[in-house]
Amino acid sequence: MRGTSLLLGLVLAGMTYFAQAATPATSPAHTIAMHGKAIVLPDAAHQPDPKMRRRAVFSLTVAPASPAATDPGLERVARAVNLLKASGVTKKQLDFVVLLSEGATDSALADPAYRVRHGVANPNLGLIAQLSAAGVQMFVCGQALHSRQLDSNSLAPSIAISLSALTSIITLQQQGYALVPL
Repeated sequence: MRGTSLLLGLVLAGMTYFAQAATPATSPAHTIAMHGKAIVLPDAAHQPDPKMRRRAVFSLTVAPASPAATDPGLERVARAVNLLKASGVTKKQLDFVVLLSEGATDSALADPAYRVRHGVANPNLGLIAQLSAAGVQMFVCGQALHSRQLDSNSLAPSIAISLSALTSIITLQQQGYALVPL
């Protein structure tokens, strides 16, 4: 019985040590307020080079779980911005493009059009505005708009129309942008 208690004590002590070691002693990174939750980990083995320029095209194709939920792809873009800015990367060094298509198309809608389609306010508008202010270019697939019988008057102010997500991704990858499918 004493051996079992000793073994249990060692196991619990080890679990406590690893739980504490995994918990960062730093504050959250919040360039994009209230979105893209990220924690700075200064001791992580792989860190972004703050002098390097970043070019990425984020292809968002999945609808949120419910019309009242924020688009999870936009949250991931916000996390990327938050992590890189907290690592010393400046706005000038970020060339980020978001392409909304397929299920994510409605995330680009202005509030009146979103309310007509979903019966609630568009929960993505504040996040879209913050991403745009952080220098992220925002586009919606023109083909997806057309298939949903929507037009440019239906869009949030900071959203532009691309001919198609497909052609934009091809063009941007040929210009050196990394594709990040979300």
